[in-house]
This record gives sequence, C-alpha cells and structure tokens, in this order.
Amino acid sequence: MQGAAPARRMKKARPSDSLGKPLTRTSGIKPKPISPIMRVENGRRSCLSTYDQLHDPHLQEFYARKFGGALLPTSRSCSRTSSRPCSTTSKTKKTLTDVLYLVTVATGGRRNAATEANVFLRMKAGKRQISKKKLCKRTDDGKPFRFGRGSRHTFKVRGPDVGMISSIIIEHDGIQKEDSWFLEEIEITNTKSNKKWLFPCHQWLSLYENDCQITRELYLDCTPKCATTEYEVVTVTGDVRGAGTDGNVFVVLYGKHGITDRLHLVNRRGDCFERDKSDVFVVQTMDVGQLVKLHVEHDGSGHEPGWLLERVVVTDLKHSKRKYYFSCGQWLAKDKADGLLYRDLLGSTDPLEKGKARKYKVCVFTGDKRGAGTDANAFITIFADAADTGERGLHNSKSNFERGKMDEFVLRCPPLGEIKRIRISHDNSGASPGWFLDRVTVEDVQLCRVYEFACHRWLSSTKGDGEVSMEVAAGGGGGGDDATRATAGVPYEIRVTTGDVPNASTGANVFVVLHGGDRAGNSGKVWLQQGKFRRGETDVFNVEVAAHLTPLGHVTIGHDDSGLGAGWYLEKVVVKGVQTGTEQHFPCARWLASGEGDSLISRDIHEDRRLRKLKKAMVPWTVWVHTSDCVGAGTDSAIFLVIYGNMGKTDTVILDNMDDNFESGQCDEFKIHTIDIGIPFKIRIGHNGARLGAAWHLDKVQMENTLSRHRYVYRCARWLATCEDDGQVVRELAAEGPGVHDPLPVVRYSVKVHTGSRRGAGTDAGIFVCLFGELGDTGDRSLENSETHRDKFECQQVDEFTIEAVTLGRLSKVRIGHDGSGAAAGWFLEKVVVKQEGTATYDTTFMCNRWLAAHEDDGLLVRELTLNNNDLHNTVTYRVSVKTGDVRGAGTDANVFLTLCGLDGDTGRLELRQADNSNNKFERGRTDHFTLEAVDIGRVERILIGHDDSQLGGAWYLDSVVVKVPARAEKYTFSCHRWLAVDEADGKTEVELCPSDYVAGEKEVAYWLTVWTADKRGAGTDANVSLQIYGESGKTDLLQLGNSADNFKRAAIDKFKVNAVDVGKLTKIRVGHDGKGIGSGWFLDKILIEKQLSQVTESQASAKHLEVTQGEDYDAAVKVQPQRDRTSVLSRKKQTDSSDESHDSDESHYDMRDAQSRNSSCVLQTRGRTERADRKKQKNQKRGSGVQKCTAADLGVTSSDESEEELRELYEKWDCFESNHVVSLTDAQGQNGGVSPADSYSGYDRSSDDGSCDRPVTSRRREKESEEAAPASRSHRGRGSTLRRDLKAGTCNSDSNKVFVEKFWFVCNWWLARTEDDAEIVRELATTAEPGHRFTTPDPRSVTSAAEPGHRFTTPDPRSVTSAAEPGHRFTTPDPRSVTSAAV
Repeated sequence: MQGAAPARRMKKARPSDSLGKPLTRTSGIKPKPISPIMRVENGRRSCLSTYDQLHDPHLQEFYARKFGGALLPTSRSCSRTSSRPCSTTSKTKKTLTDVLYLVTVATGGRRNAATEANVFLRMKAGKRQISKKKLCKRTDDGKPFRFGRGSRHTFKVRGPDVGMISSIIIEHDGIQKEDSWFLEEIEITNTKSNKKWLFPCHQWLSLYENDCQITRELYLDCTPKCATTEYEVVTVTGDVRGAGTDGNVFVVLYGKHGITDRLHLVNRRGDCFERDKSDVFVVQTMDVGQLVKLHVEHDGSGHEPGWLLERVVVTDLKHSKRKYYFSCGQWLAKDKADGLLYRDLLGSTDPLEKGKARKYKVCVFTGDKRGAGTDANAFITIFADAADTGERGLHNSKSNFERGKMDEFVLRCPPLGEIKRIRISHDNSGASPGWFLDRVTVEDVQLCRVYEFACHRWLSSTKGDGEVSMEVAAGGGGGGDDATRATAGVPYEIRVTTGDVPNASTGANVFVVLHGGDRAGNSGKVWLQQGKFRRGETDVFNVEVAAHLTPLGHVTIGHDDSGLGAGWYLEKVVVKGVQTGTEQHFPCARWLASGEGDSLISRDIHEDRRLRKLKKAMVPWTVWVHTSDCVGAGTDSAIFLVIYGNMGKTDTVILDNMDDNFESGQCDEFKIHTIDIGIPFKIRIGHNGARLGAAWHLDKVQMENTLSRHRYVYRCARWLATCEDDGQVVRELAAEGPGVHDPLPVVRYSVKVHTGSRRGAGTDAGIFVCLFGELGDTGDRSLENSETHRDKFECQQVDEFTIEAVTLGRLSKVRIGHDGSGAAAGWFLEKVVVKQEGTATYDTTFMCNRWLAAHEDDGLLVRELTLNNNDLHNTVTYRVSVKTGDVRGAGTDANVFLTLCGLDGDTGRLELRQADNSNNKFERGRTDHFTLEAVDIGRVERILIGHDDSQLGGAWYLDSVVVKVPARAEKYTFSCHRWLAVDEADGKTEVELCPSDYVAGEKEVAYWLTVWTADKRGAGTDANVSLQIYGESGKTDLLQLGNSADNFKRAAIDKFKVNAVDVGKLTKIRVGHDGKGIGSGWFLDKILIEKQLSQVTESQASAKHLEVTQGEDYDAAVKVQPQRDRTSVLSRKKQTDSSDESHDSDESHYDMRDAQSRNSSCVLQTRGRTERADRKKQKNQKRGSGVQKCTAADLGVTSSDESEEELRELYEKWDCFESNHVVSLTDAQGQNGGVSPADSYSGYDRSSDDGSCDRPVTSRRREKESEEAAPASRSHRGRGSTLRRDLKAGTCNSDSNKVFVEKFWFVCNWWLARTEDDAEIVRELATTAEPGHRFTTPDPRSVTSAAEPGHRFTTPDPRSVTSAAEPGHRFTTPDPRSVTSAAV
C-alpha cells in the first residue's frame, strides 16, 4: 500500500491533451519525468519550479504542427511554499465558449470617405472583452481590401460569448491623407443568441479631418425602441386638370398612443400622384394605436406642385381590421383655394363618413401707435396639447391690420381640444411691413370658449427686437400695466452650419420646426429670415417658443425652394435651450435641393446624443427703463447695465434694440438673459457719454424675472451727465422687491491716488479704478475730476476723487489702470487710499510702488492692489492661444480683448496687446500666444472675447481659443468658428464661449524672482539673461528672464514671475547670459527666489517662520518672529537709520542686512535676554491674553526715554500687518518656536492713510470699535448679513487669499563677463542660510551655504559653491572652484 501511493501520484502528473485525455505513445510525444529542485528557506524545505519544455506555452504550436496532436495545456508552477509536486487534477478556470459574430461596417457617402488602411475592431462587455480583430476580406485581383464610399461590408469574427456588448473600439493604421475614412455605423450580431447591437459613428477616422483621430470608442445606441408596425397608405388624386403633383408628399399619423415622425411617401414606381390615380405606399414606423387624425403635406417643389387630394386610406398591416378613411377633396396649392400646402384630416372607420371640422374665430387687435398697421401678409398657428392647425394665412377681402382696428377671421380645422398657445407672424412684405400687435383672441365657436393672448410688441425687422414672429401662451402677459407687461417665452439659440462644399449656400427662405421629446408638441414653423446661409459659415438665431420642448426629439428644417440657387447643403444644426443649458447637436451633411440626391427640400434630422452638452443655464429678464419727462432728459448714448445678486453678478449688458430708445418721458423694454444671480440687490447703469446730447435723466428701472414673475424696482431720479449734478455718468441703484428686506444704502468713497516720485512718474492717460469689497464692486470708474489739482496725476502729487456706490462693506482690493493714451502714458503709482465718508471703519490703504507702463517694469497697464501689497503673489499666469480662421479676410487690425470668467469671479477686461510669438497679431490662419497675469478666478467656466472694430477691416473670423492655467494643470479649449464683425453673421463683435474640451496637464508652481544688479561701473548688461533652478526633486527648463522694461541696469532691482515644474526644496541655480550686445558684462549682486507652496498645513506653518512682506521698503518689511528676535530687529533699525538716506528702500534693506552680518556678534549677545522674553510670551499665551507686549525689562533694555521711543517704533514695525497678507515660510532650524497662523493673522489693524501702521488690536479696543460700528451694522442688518454670507462675486476671504511662499537667497557678488575675472558668463549659486548675507572672506567669489545662520566663512579663496548639510562646518579647501555637496 505504501508503494502504490507514489504510482498514483505519478499517474495524476501525466500530461494530457486539450480534451483532458492523457497522452500516449500514439500522440508522438514521450513525456520526461520532472524532478523538482528542493531547497531550504527559513528552516523549511520547498520545491522550485523546473522548466518543462513539454508545457512551454511558446512551443505548443510547434508541437501541434510537428506531431499532429492537439495543443497541450500549460501546467501551473509549483508553489515555493509547498513541498508536494504540482497536480494536473487541480480545478481549471472555466473558459467561455466561442461564438460567431457578424460585423457589418457602413462607410459614409461623403467625398473621399473610402480607405484601404487596415481596420481593427475590439469589443467590450463590462470587464470582459474580445481581443483586437482585423476586418479584412480576400480580393480577386490581389489588391488590398477597400472600404468603398457608401458601402456596407459584413465580416465574420469568432470570439467568446461575452454577453451584452457595451462599446467597441474601431481603429485603422493609415497615416496618409488618402487613408482618411468616414465611418457611418457598425452593427454586430451574435449568431448564437440572435442579438444585435448598433454603434453609430458619423465621424472621420483621419489624421487630417476634424479632431485628427484614427481611433474611436463607439457606444451602444440606447435610443428606446417603441413597438413598430407597418402601415399601408393609399392616396387618391382627383380627376381634374392639373390635379397631380411633382412635389414630395409627407404624412404624419396621430393616434391615441402617440404621433409618428414625418413619413415620406415614395415607392419603386416613382411616377406617383398623377391625375385620377391611386398610389400605394408601405411605411414602417411606431405603433400609435387607433388613428385619430392624419396630417398630409407636400413641399411645393417641382414644375407643377399643386395637388388635388380626394382621400387617404390607412391600414395597419399587423392588425388588418384597423382600416381608417380620411376624406379630403381639397387643393394643396399656393395659387388655389386658401393657398395651403397641407391639410389635417379626421379619420373614420366608415368609408362614407366625412369628418366634421371645428370652426374657430380669430380676432386680431392692432395697437394704437404711430405706424402700428402693416401691409404684410400675416399668419397664425394655433397649438393645443397634441395637435395644431399648422400655419394659416389671415386674409380676407377687407383692408386688414390698420392702426387701432380689430380684424376677424374664421378658421376651420379638426377639433384641437384646449388651446395652449399661438404663433403669429408676417412675411415682412409690402411698403410698410412693421406691425405693432396689441392682442389676439381665439374663440371655439362650438364650445363658446374664448382664449386671450396678450402681445404688446412690435413685429418688425426695424423696431423692437427685430423679430417678425412671436409665440404667446394663453392668458400670458404677466403683471403691470400695458407698458410694463412681460410676455412669457422660452428662449432657444439655434446655430445652423452650411456645409463647405461647392454651391452649398442658398438664397431661399429657411424654416425650422423644433419637436419636443416624448411627443411633447412642436414649435410650429419658425422662419429664419435674418440668416445668410453662406458656404462654410454658421448663422446664429435667437427664437422664443411659448412651451418647454427641451430636450428635443428631432428637428425639421427646410426651405421654400425660392430664389436663385435654392439648393442648400446643410452640415448640422445645434440647438441650445437657454433656460436649461442643454445643447443638442443634429448632424445632417446632406443636400436640401430638388435636383440633388433624393430631391428633398426639407428633412427630419435627429440628435447625436454623444455630442450633447450641459452648459450653464440662463435666466430670462424683462427690463423696463423709464426716462424722466423733463427738458433734455433723453440720450443717444449706449446704455449698459450690470446686475448684482446674492449668488454673483452678470456681465455688462448693452441695452439696445431696433427702437429709438431713451427719449424723454418714454418707457423702453428689453429682454436679456443672464446667469442665475439669485436675489438682486443692486444694479449699475450708465453710459459712455460719447455722442452729442449724451446727458440723460433716469427716472427708474424695473426688472421682472420671467420665470418667477418677481419684479424689482430701482429708483434713481437723477442726471447721468458730465455737465449736470455731480458730473457722474454711472449710477448704482439699490433694489426694492421680493426678498429684499432693507435696501442697501448708497455711500460715497473718497479715493486718494498718490503718484510716485520717480522721474517721468506722471501721466496724461485716462485713469480708471474699481473698488472691490464684501458686497461686490463698483465697476471701472473713470477718474475725471480731481478735487485737489487741475492737472491730474503729476509726479509726487496726490489727487482726490469721489465715487458714489452702493455700500461695499469691508474692502478687499483695488483694480487701477489707464488706457495708454497720450504721448507720456507711463505712470508710476505709489499707493491708493480709500475712505468711506462718514465712518473710519472701512479706511484702507493699498500700496503699489510700481510702473503702469507698456515699456517699464512688466509692461502691464492695469494692476490689482490687495491688502498684502504684493501684486505678484496675488496673480495667476494664464497662457492664451488665439487661432484666427483660414478664410478670406479672416484677420483683423482691431484691438482684441478677453475676459475670463470662473467660479470665483472674473479677470476683468484684458487687452491682448503683445503676442509672445509675433508682432503682427491676428492674421489669417495664424495662432498667437499671449501670457497674461490676472487674479485667480478658480475653474474657468466661460470667456468673453471680442474687439472694438476700431480699424479699417476690423472684421475677424475667430476659429478657437485655448487657455492654459499652469498653476492648476488645466487646459481649456473654446471653439468659435464664426465671424466677429458688424457686417457678418449676427453683427456681434463680442461673443461668449464655453469650454468645448478640457485636458489636465502637468502642474506648475510659481517662482517669484528678484534680481539685484550691483552698483558698480559697467555692472549692467544688455545680454539675454537666463536661469535654471535645481531642487531636491529635479530641475526646471532654461527660463528666460525679461519683460517690457529695460532690465539689469546698474543698481537696478528687477522682478519676474515664472511658472515651472515643482522641483521641491531649492538647492542651487544656474544663472548666466548669452554675451550678446554692447556691454554684455554683468555684475550680479544676489537673487531672491520665492517659491509658491501648493499646500501648507497648520503643523507645517507652526514649524516654520511666518514672514509677511509689505513691499520694497524695509520699514514695511519686518519679520513676524518670536519675541527673542525683537532686539535684533531694533539693532537693525539703528543701523538702518545711520545709513545713507539717499539710497532707496531696497538698497537700505541690503545695507542693513550687511551691517547685521558684520555685527552678528552683537546680535548674539542679546540671545539670553530674548530667551527670557520668549518664556514670558509663552506664559502669557497659556493664560489666553491674546497679543501680548514685552516691556523694556523683558528685552534687557534700560528704561530711558530713548529706549522707550525705540521700543514703540519696534512695536509699530512689528504690528503693521493685515489678516490676509502674503506669508513666506523660511526654515526655522535651531530656533525655539515660531508664531502660529492664528497669532500672525488675527487681531491687527489696517494701515492708515499716511502709510503708518497701527498697534495690535486688544480685546478692549475690539469692543470699542464694535460699539462704534454698531449703528452702521444695524442699518445693514437683515438683508446685509444675508448678502455677506451668500455673495460669491467679490467676496474677500482672508484664508483663501493667503499665498504661502518659501524664500531662497542666492548671493553672487561676482562678474558674469568674458572680459572680467575668470571670463565666465554662467555661474552656479547655492542657497544661503540667512537671506542677503554678504561674506567677509578675503576673496568672496563663492556662494557657500551653512545651515546655521550667522557663521562666517574663512576659506582662503572660496570660489566654489559648497553646501554642507551639517550646521556650522567650515570649508578649508585651498581653491574650491567646483560645486561640492556634503551629505553630512
């Protein structure tokens, strides 16, 4: 028994074939015994897998071909932890059974749609998939297989039965233009289960078309399938002369279960609808149940389109007993009877019964205004729940539609049920087509029920909104009197793209019908009269429908086949529901022409659901502007409006239409669509005062939300004129209405602008300013009338201005700039001081000390000043690429501007002045790149781009815009493909674009560089300077340093901002220049690099030094350090006061640092005394006493008058910080503590007007200020508190505005010149431990870093860059000219 066991194990270990049978000698293979290799691991014996060539998977096919046997399965390797040999009787994985798939590939019928490339297919079903298969067939002539244009090929593919196929990946290997392939769809059939899956494509697979992709993943068409049936439709044409028609005939069946699509009646015979003949058609469509009505029409094409229809008989072939008779006996012709090309027929199962029509009486009331009557032909369409009358003409023998008259018409049609809405329009014909429609009534004569439709609008191409048609809901009109009654309408934006093929354009009249999803009715025929429909262009239309149809089921589009060259090639239609934000794409890519293809001039096109997008929903508003009834109250200037709400603000809206607006005593109505701003609390309204007679006296503004019917009133009763009242042309008005408990007060702000003392600091340009606070902003206000000087903005001058606005609350920032006009437009701004009249609570100072000039500093003309007084740290870099289209005349010479809008606000208008890659911007087919600095707006949601049309040939065809945000690794693509021109498309020169594509890229961080050039003869350079940063995580690319200013001059301080990859903690830099230009030699003093930290936790912040800088002035750049460092600060203050007063602030800062380095021993003597102060501070913090002060005794200073004065100065310098200053983090090694963020950023006063700083805010002082501010806060209670909580735009959050940076100093003090010293023009510098220290070695030509601050270096000739990781080590190499790193 014991000997049998091994035999059984050997038997189980025999190799077997693919069917599980053991191999014998007849198989031709004699297996060799496998001897496992044993070894000992951790005291245990285990076996190693040995190589078994019999079960090598790479040799299975070889064995099968050589010996004629089946493939052998591969054996599992023995486990290293098991001592027993492997067994072939273990459970094997269950394999899927192979089935046969039939793959049908349909190639499109477009030009050059065919391909000879190799096509591959891969099928997916959840986590399972079928591997890549090549779709190919053998050809008789031996040539490569070709997917022909318009062909359908079926391929057999074998693979496992994976069940429901959810998606497929189709690709080809063609890289040439002739390999381009237009794929329509792919259908896959599982022959075992007989299941079919359809995967639509309708796109190019090409490297030269559209998005340049040769691989696409197609998803299953999940369109719900309804029960279908076949209907036999028999039409009988009358027996009179000319009764037949050459037009295309369509029918729509109305049943109890739904409505069919429009069905084209065509058969193989082709010669249909002849006189006294019956024609039989079989159509397959959805089963709508018992038929109730039939709609029949023709398109009026052909030589003899008129048609006399006797009757129609419809039979459901699946239910033979369902047979319906529709009696007609009327003409469908433009020149006969009532001129209609369609009929609605009632059905009956009795062939002798005739359906009885219902009579409707329509009364049309023309308004009593000058020119209200019309000579045009009017039309009306009446809509019910599931039926409509179609477009009916309103005409009789009378002279209709005269001023102040009522006209009556009778319509006969099948019963409609309850009437919901009407569409009324005219054809804009006649000598005076303009028509002011007051109202319409429709009476159901049989039921004695009257429906009223209030209009009160112009239907004119030259008045009102320029539309000649409108939809009105029953009982619509809203509240208010006749002058301020809103008409409800659901807005839709329709974009129609004409194909780019020869003769694609049309001169015919184009119409569109929007069909709601789930059979939810339709819009009726909407004529697109303002379109041009040129080849390769997109026409934009804004229409209103009185019913919500989104999402649309399909769209019917066509034309009337009139005019010369009526044939039209339609590429696609895009419909956006403005209120819902749903954008649907309806591709067509077919001819609508009587002589092309199937000769149809109208088509039903369906949506490509893969292209559906959800964009930001808009809210419709009706705005009434009341001009006062006084002498000279009217204006001819363009009026703009901005609305502020508790959820944000709108863009600037221009109030304009076709009327002569803003006349004395007149009320003008406008319809606008804005983002959802919540409850409005103020508006800003004004004009530019550009035209003659610009003065305007505004009485009030009324606004109504069309959806909620909430109405708000903004009272003004003041002049907006430079020569009246206070000379202001912009007013802010507080809202009164639902949700507004207490209107916010209107206050006056005093703005003092301090021009600097630099040479040429003054400017003659037009200055503007915008104040930002908790409750929004003031908008850009022009600073015209200075209260202190007639000649504004001169050198060392303070100009004061007054701005009136709705209260902003606590101010957060100021945006100030100029328009660059004038001969000397450059301006050096020192600071801006803002005060609110009547209270000192909101007084704020914003420091600048920078140029606003095109050829100075960084070339910016507009700057945003924040409370931390460091605009570089509060901006984000945006890289913008603008592509001009490749069409004739696409370029422009106009001034182009851009506004980025995001979650956290907008950047304001940014001028695209200087491109990075070209001086001649916006030329045809060119892409221009711009680098812009602006505030961080969060995720980009949309952009506004346009031009001022200022130059000859200002028309511009914009193809696309790409915006990159390196700080967040974001890339947005905005597709445009349209004209921005007054005489092209819709006449707009500015367009709003939403992202069409988003790609995440590599994240970059910001580096702020400050470069000091030494004050030596010839120290400056004209060469191109570059820098490369090295860190613990890698290095950056070579960064070019330069801007619009004349950089790197003698004793100059240049500032730059660059974005590059995050290299971690900086270790060294490589700086140099190219040696070009006259006087290329450069004496570099030092470089400061401030690196942005992406995330700083509270523990990291507490473990670091928190340093807050306030600009270039050393007096405003004092560290917030532990109290033990106050003595060193005081000693530095003494040394600074003794320095040369002629030096500027940065030089004083540098000299102070040098003095501290020379007297570091004096600083070290005070360490014991500062430690005692530290301990007392920690004790006070434990007691919860807030911000504590040290006495002179704490610091070891005698109580003399001089020391007390110095101590007070120290307190002032230490406490001059605000709650949202920029925080820099420097290493705090070797120190006993730091200041927590809570200690550093709470409880400090703002700066005062004169630039000085207040003391820390104690609890008693806080209570006193709260008592003083109580009356003001009570006046804003209720509504104001809600706004402060909810307002998104313009909110100042101190925590979110903090920018954490880490400082790294690199000291050089050496020439970079080929004619000086060692003739090197590139040097490597390592970080220094103490910022700005000079080295007191005999020949300090090196940059040496010590981890402990204050140590001196005593090397004889330290020309190398040496780094020691252990603090305090000295370097004693004789001539260390290399870069050496010590790891100790």
